[in-house]
Amino acid sequence: PVRAQIVEMAAKAVMLEELQEDLQRLLVNNGGIPMVLTRTGYWGRDFGEQRKYYETLRQLRKKLRRLVEPDYERRYIGGEGRRPPHFEAGEELEEWKKRVSDRRYVLRRMEEGWVFPSYRMRGYPEELRAVGEEVGRWKAALEELLGEDLDGLRAEWVVESVNGHGGEMESKVVPLRIEAAGDVEFGGKEWIRRVEEAHETLAWSRWLLGCDLRTGVPRRGGEENRIERLIRGAQAIAGALRGFNPFMGSEGRASKAAAELGDFLQTLIEVDLLLRLEAEAARLLGAGLAGAKEVLEVAEKEFGIVQQAVGQSVTEVVKAAELMDPLDPATRETWLQLLQTAVRRRDRAEFRRQVLRGATGLTRAGLLDVLGLPPKADEADVHHELDSHMGHMYDPDGKVYEAPWWAATPAEGTLEYEYRVLPWLDPELEARLEAHSKQQRDVRYRYVF
Repeated sequence: PVRAQIVEMAAKAVMLEELQEDLQRLLVNNGGIPMVLTRTGYWGRDFGEQRKYYETLRQLRKKLRRLVEPDYERRYIGGEGRRPPHFEAGEELEEWKKRVSDRRYVLRRMEEGWVFPSYRMRGYPEELRAVGEEVGRWKAALEELLGEDLDGLRAEWVVESVNGHGGEMESKVVPLRIEAAGDVEFGGKEWIRRVEEAHETLAWSRWLLGCDLRTGVPRRGGEENRIERLIRGAQAIAGALRGFNPFMGSEGRASKAAAELGDFLQTLIEVDLLLRLEAEAARLLGAGLAGAKEVLEVAEKEFGIVQQAVGQSVTEVVKAAELMDPLDPATRETWLQLLQTAVRRRDRAEFRRQVLRGATGLTRAGLLDVLGLPPKADEADVHHELDSHMGHMYDPDGKVYEAPWWAATPAEGTLEYEYRVLPWLDPELEARLEAHSKQQRDVRYRYVF
């Protein structure tokens, strides 16, 4: 079994993309012999499968919850450096606002028969559907006043998007929008991107409408509450044009209404677009996340069972893959896709196997544990252990030995390369290990993460 593991590790090592250039150099300088000698070892100290399953499952639940039901307030609205979206419409809207703000224009249209609908709402709306019905009536009235199609206006809500690349933050302005997730493969990188985009659109739409971020129910209050702002405008215009005031003639009513109509028109267009974005995002997430919710439901049940058996683990040693990471080298299926297949087969053993497949990385504590180092060891200790040994493997009797050369014959006097292939670590820990390695003059190997 140990020899088979060494062969397996050697095969996996020579297939690494990061090693291909060096391997080609070895073949070129090998006198025409189509083979190279390898010495492959590994640190055989491992954690119990139940502990790995528990820790990976715990992280999987967290990732699935973040995908299915993210904390909108923490992730989008209240995120550090996040600014609210702003509305962009261009010169056409400004021209319309000037027109409806002109009391003479409003008076003329009143004389031609234009009327603003009476305000029908009793109390604050309890659902967005009621708001949408009123918006439809107000749109029809403003379209008649202007002689324009409000839906033909080019307008959008835009938000600042911040992404990190290699320690640098890149900021750009992008529109709030919805792209259907049905035309891309479930569980892939593009599918997850579209789901996250829909979550962001839903969060900001509800926030700007003054709704509860989780339920979408309209609420009073908030300086950016567009629904409340729209209602106040409608009440003011309806009061100016329809309210009882025997001392105010048509000119006075037109003047009072015109003072409100410009801002009301913009708010109406803003709310109309937000209502559509909110509905589209909610519809996409409701249908598109069905598969992910199935996986989360099984993960929750499994975690409850495993937690009772394992208890709370104080030190986390395993780092789980991302849901979009391709874990099957043959099919390039992502972790989420593999998990969904297991869930739909109703195969608990297969689900466990696919969860464990996601244990692709180590925490700092996990790396120290595997290398047999004490918890307080630093990067220098890690470097020394990796530099001074070619693995710690265990024979059937529990005896520790290092990786042997092929045919027990060291390849002396030939071109050679040495590597230490490590699983995925925290980027900060990877950077510290590489920085420490560069400071050493006698380093014979390089890290491959």
